[in-house]
Amino acid sequence: MKISNYFLKRTVFLLFFCFCFIALIAQTGTITGTVKGPDGVPLAGASITVQGSSRGATANNEGAYSVAVNPGNYTVLASFVG
Repeated sequence: MKISNYFLKRTVFLLFFCFCFIALIAQTGTITGTVKGPDGVPLAGASITVQGSSRGATANNEGAYSVAVNPGNYTVLASFVG
């Protein structure tokens, strides 16, 4: 009986630890926005990058973009040639 009780406690603890770990790494956020020129016209195809990382996106036809990031504060850079 003691062996099965020990196994049960150990299994429950391991499952609890795994669920907590998954919950921590699953926390992501999204930066979304619209890129517009000085005249207010959306800039389709603008390049969006998150400064200091390799993450980025390209604006769609309406100038909208979305970048998945971890929670935190970021600087977003936009560039457009045209």
